[in-house]
Amino acid sequence: MVGQITTVFAGEGINIADMLNKSKGSTAYNIIDIDSEISDESIQKIRAIEGVTMVRVI
Repeated sequence: MVGQITTVFAGEGINIADMLNKSKGSTAYNIIDIDSEISDESIQKIRAIEGVTMVRVI
């Protein structure tokens, strides 16, 4: 799943400045710090990835 998410960023030419990936059992979360804005289309692509339960952009 991490590969699918980073592929979305790469497709938009977005650099990942930092990334945290933690898991407990079958649940995991990612905090990804990027260097630029992400489009609404790319956010929707990430939400559509099987297994993604929530996407929050701050």
